[in-house]
Amino acid sequence: MTVLHPFLLAGLAAVAVPILIHLLLRERPRPLPWAAMRWLQAAQQRALRRWRLTNWLLLALRCLAVALLALAVARPALPGLGDGEQLVLIVDRSASMGPLHDDPGALAEAQARLAQAELPYARWTLIAVGAPGIVGSEGTELLASGSPATVREALSRLRALPLPGGLDGAALEAVSAALAPGCDVLLVSDFRQDEGRRLAAHCARVARRVARWAVGEPRPNRRFASAPLAPDLRAGEPGELRLALAGPAGPLRLGLGAAPPVRVAERASGELRLPLPALPAGQHRLQLQLDAGGLLYDDRLELALSVPPPLPALVVADRLDYAAAAVLASDGSVEPQRILPGAFPGTPLPSGGAVILRAPVPDAHRLASWVRGGGVLWAEARLLAADPALAALLSLRLDGAPRPGGPYRSGEPDLDETLAVASRAQVPSCSVPDAARVLLSAGEAPLVVALPVGLGWLAVELVPLASDADFIARPTVPLWVLRSLRALSGAAQQPLSLTAGAPAPRALQLVREGRHAALRAGEPVLLAPGTWEAEGRQALVLPDPEEGRTEVRASPEISRDLATALPQRPGRDLGWPLLLAAALVLAGELALARWAAQRYGASSG
Repeated sequence: MTVLHPFLLAGLAAVAVPILIHLLLRERPRPLPWAAMRWLQAAQQRALRRWRLTNWLLLALRCLAVALLALAVARPALPGLGDGEQLVLIVDRSASMGPLHDDPGALAEAQARLAQAELPYARWTLIAVGAPGIVGSEGTELLASGSPATVREALSRLRALPLPGGLDGAALEAVSAALAPGCDVLLVSDFRQDEGRRLAAHCARVARRVARWAVGEPRPNRRFASAPLAPDLRAGEPGELRLALAGPAGPLRLGLGAAPPVRVAERASGELRLPLPALPAGQHRLQLQLDAGGLLYDDRLELALSVPPPLPALVVADRLDYAAAAVLASDGSVEPQRILPGAFPGTPLPSGGAVILRAPVPDAHRLASWVRGGGVLWAEARLLAADPALAALLSLRLDGAPRPGGPYRSGEPDLDETLAVASRAQVPSCSVPDAARVLLSAGEAPLVVALPVGLGWLAVELVPLASDADFIARPTVPLWVLRSLRALSGAAQQPLSLTAGAPAPRALQLVREGRHAALRAGEPVLLAPGTWEAEGRQALVLPDPEEGRTEVRASPEISRDLATALPQRPGRDLGWPLLLAAALVLAGELALARWAAQRYGASSG
């Protein structure tokens, strides 16, 4: 015999209570000397024997009732009585359960083991859990319920989704609808994203037993750690692709257009810079593939690579300085135009281009709207702060207190070798937002900061660099200006970067191959990795890094063996039948006690 709650069998000790009551309260007959009654002595002895037998029978019924109540609470199951009840399989089908390069994956292991397992349950139910909180084909879904053969067939068709998840993200209402009182629940997952505690606690309210079974062996995983960047691409000229890889080293393949990816790096890991061939202006499809990287979910990335034409740039200045001169003397990567500030209201702004603002303009509201729509504006902080329309674009604060400076640095090694010859002793303190880019610094102190504004960028000179003769004398300054403008313009045209499982930065409507997805600000991005269309631009969804944590081992309290997680428990739960039997015994005891009281008097109860 097996019991669900063996520690509750201690309740059987309560059988001693009615015995003690019987022994303490029993009454012995007292002889009354009466000569006339001696003729009735024989009849009295027979009645006494019946009275004692009735009391012993009442004691036995009371003990039996207490024992049955204790057993009912412990809920035993006896072999041979019934063929088992309902088994509910709740299976994780998030991306981490999917295939690896040389392994069919954790979900395939669970399918193979359950296909051969002889679990004595008459009825099985299969629930698949995918994206958190969703009910339907990509979330929590009741796939099959019925005979073991029916459920095994449905389980064999189950495939992992390219979406982040975990069992604790299950839609609890959908799970509750499939649970029957007294069923056994088996949670199946790799338990790397969560331990299923929330779901297990919810199921325990209804189920007889909830068990967790961990599948899949821990192993290292290789993945893309950031969105690939291709800054400063020029039509017809070779370029460079920058990306970061996390995990063990291994080969990397790259493909352009419809051509299959070819191997471009061996044992690649960490920060990479890969050469790109000369490409014409326009959109190009880029494919990146990791070989022997572990989980297939995050080993392939496809995105649209934009090669821009020459950057249209508008210089608004009444006199030339280093920035205006750099743009007007461009090497062909920029198409410049110069106007005086008074001509600004009637001049169209360059679509997808840049504006170098060196003097106040009368139509600043139009300029601010153009920046938010995807333009790049370069100006001094004091000029921006003097115009209310442009000051609204600033998301940094100049503290005014000086801080130590140092050599000029742009972060580009080929430029810094020359820029670092000049230096600045002191710079004003400034709080820079996390999303900003530092284009130029003096030591550790920022001097030129690029701030994201809507779809565009605002490049702010925190100090007037035009008055620094030592800086503008550096021959790499014009190249730094042009490269910074092209990089910011390219960033404005680059795909919006999203990470699966992370909160969406704002509300978005996305489309991919006819499928529409609506994202709310702050809610998790539950989308497959790849390139989507969003608000007229590309949106790149990167794999969830938490989903790729295949090297993590499940908690020791979670069983890795099916037989241990859910041992065979043939026989029906006898808790309710025993409770009913206890009630019947108590009813019989009450009826017998009432009859004995009428027959022998109150002392017999």
